[in-house]
Amino acid sequence: MNKNKNLLILSADNFSTNSLISSLKKLCDKDLIEIDIMVFTQNTPEDMLKLIRDNYKGKINIIYGSDALASIDMDVKLNINKLISEIKTRLNYIALETGGENWAKKFDYLWWKTSLSEKNSPSEPYWFELFKIVSISNQIKSNNYTNYIVVCDDNLKELINQIKTSSKIQFIDSLNNKKLFRFHRFILARFLGLICLLVSTILAKIYSNIIELLNKKTINNKHPILLYTWFPRVWTNKSGTLQDMYLANLPDQIKRKYKNNYTLILRIYDKTNFLSPITYIRRLAVLYKSNFIIKNSIILESFGSLKNIIYKYLNLSDILEFKKMSQHSKYKSVYLWHGFDLYKYFHKMNWKSVLVHWPHLEILSENSKLVTNKLNPSAVLLYCYEFTYGKSITQGTRNSNKSIPIIGMQHGPITNMKLLYTFDINEVANHPEYNNPSPYPDIFSVDGEIAKNILKQNNIPDSRIAVTGPARFDDVWKQINLKNTQTFGKKIKVLIAPGLHDTNYVLSLSLPALLSNPNLEIIIKLHPKVSNKKFQSLINRYHHSQQNKTLGKINISTELNIYKLMQKSDIFITTYSSTSVEALMFNLPIILLIPNHIPDMSIYHKNDVEVLKASSISQLKKHVEKIINNKDYCKSYSKNLSIMLQKTFGEVDYKSTQRLAELCNKMTLTK
Repeated sequence: MNKNKNLLILSADNFSTNSLISSLKKLCDKDLIEIDIMVFTQNTPEDMLKLIRDNYKGKINIIYGSDALASIDMDVKLNINKLISEIKTRLNYIALETGGENWAKKFDYLWWKTSLSEKNSPSEPYWFELFKIVSISNQIKSNNYTNYIVVCDDNLKELINQIKTSSKIQFIDSLNNKKLFRFHRFILARFLGLICLLVSTILAKIYSNIIELLNKKTINNKHPILLYTWFPRVWTNKSGTLQDMYLANLPDQIKRKYKNNYTLILRIYDKTNFLSPITYIRRLAVLYKSNFIIKNSIILESFGSLKNIIYKYLNLSDILEFKKMSQHSKYKSVYLWHGFDLYKYFHKMNWKSVLVHWPHLEILSENSKLVTNKLNPSAVLLYCYEFTYGKSITQGTRNSNKSIPIIGMQHGPITNMKLLYTFDINEVANHPEYNNPSPYPDIFSVDGEIAKNILKQNNIPDSRIAVTGPARFDDVWKQINLKNTQTFGKKIKVLIAPGLHDTNYVLSLSLPALLSNPNLEIIIKLHPKVSNKKFQSLINRYHHSQQNKTLGKINISTELNIYKLMQKSDIFITTYSSTSVEALMFNLPIILLIPNHIPDMSIYHKNDVEVLKASSISQLKKHVEKIINNKDYCKSYSKNLSIMLQKTFGEVDYKSTQRLAELCNKMTLTK
């Protein structure tokens, strides 16, 4: 065990640097001993580390979060999965003791409408704190530190305070310390949910009646395949025609090749909290202008009962029953996990679900049941099945008691670190009396072998998984010359594609690493949902910081089709998006940016393939120079990565839509 070392943990980007420097100088005044710095910041830490080096004269050891988390992430994933399964089981027994058999059965049903059941949802960062705390705990236990300084928010602070240390920990609070849980906001959100859903349902009914009177919509009700779709959120303009980006040409294949009827179920009200009536009206206007889609579609909200909406939101019985559960003597102990008490956060997560999510999701289930009863479908296809709203649709469909086969279609990367796709054995099999399994599909349609293997490793039987390929890519890949025009000319074209949630991280790491190289042309593909104003301000910041240097050229592309950009690029820099594999279609050498604040969410993680990863500016610079200066390495690197293309997407034969349509047809025959 090492002795005479200090530990600094950086887990916030915005904090008082003066407080940190002052604390470090005090440590230096005591003794110039080594300091370990664990870096879990979201943005690149280089500037902060330089400041620390300028003010701390002892030896400094940097431990990047990406490395620390990679060493423990698989074990933590399994333990979190087990924890959530155990929480459900324990709460079921408490529900039985406090509310009797009827409430226990209802709570068991409502559990799948709680955000806790989703595990690491992208919108809930607390899950990643659990990975951090295990890594931090291991680091503290394996070293005999003299002093501790921790920069973090209140959530991580509460967990770190539960670790036994040899001396008192000095905390420096994050300036972005948001109070995520305020009960009066939950009550307000519930009230707004009632008003907004009521108004939207009335609007949906009026719209549907008008369209019916105008004879602009005809639906063949003879056992159609129901295709659930989120309109217009995931709809794109393809060759002048709007279509669901995930379903793509599937409706046409179902009708033309297999002579099956289909009905698109439009979920326009797509917010679990609330969606403003103004937004809903705008979406109806988009739908009205898109006459091509009106033929075989219905609006899910139009099936809603106004009386049922009012009842679900104003009925307090579920709230009172859950309150009784929370007062049970064993309730708090439900949230104990490997020596850490997670009660404070998880309890509030549950209350948010009870007050805000439950009424809306119960209504979503009821609407899905009514749709199923009216249309009597031969099968249902659903993406987003892993989220609470997808599970609610599945529950509603099954509540119709019509034994409708449900197909769950992959709509994005399924990776080792996405806990949404990890299922404890108790979640997928009937177990105790009240422990109903998760409402997942009857059959999982996946892109390739990687997704299939991950599901199999997480207790989904092989017989319930079908590899169909990504239907969403068939048309795109057909229309594009898949040969890369990579030449390594005077300017090396580096394509950077930030995702929806990591734009700031990607730019803070890539721009400082690349801007000073005049031989690079930086092409940035803006995510459609990222504000251009925010994007431009970030770029201006880095331009300003590099004003006295020779800058590489930055091109903010307006090209909507990222594949056309890939075709003309030399290097591709990305994060955990599926584009990291799609780029292999063009033999592009890729560099993955791995953040320090969350586990590696990429498809490559734990898949036995060597890929260039960067978590710091220096690493990214080194990788880019290696690709540019060693053409033989560049070719062999791209060739070695190409195996991931087939493992992720199967055969690139443009027949994924056909295979998915065939699966739908096959499932209709099982009814």
